[in-house]
Amino acid sequence: MSELSERLRDIASWNGNVGTTNAIDAADSIDALEARVAELEGALEWYGENARLCRLIHSEGDPGRHALAEDGGKRAKAALSTEGDKR
Repeated sequence: MSELSERLRDIASWNGNVGTTNAIDAADSIDALEARVAELEGALEWYGENARLCRLIHSEGDPGRHALAEDGGKRAKAALSTEGDKR
């Protein structure tokens, strides 16, 4: 939970019923968006690291080449899907 969503939840609790649902909904949306960003960042980091490994000469680059070949874009498709499918 981010600081912003936590503050929205605090504000909702201070106001009683006034605007509580909207503040909680906004906090839930913020949490969901932050989780989505983290998922996309994870996929990009994985591709970045394996692309870096691919550039290594000889067998040193094999782990990256094999990982990317095995993946075949599945991580990217999962990360970009609207369901946010897990790998």
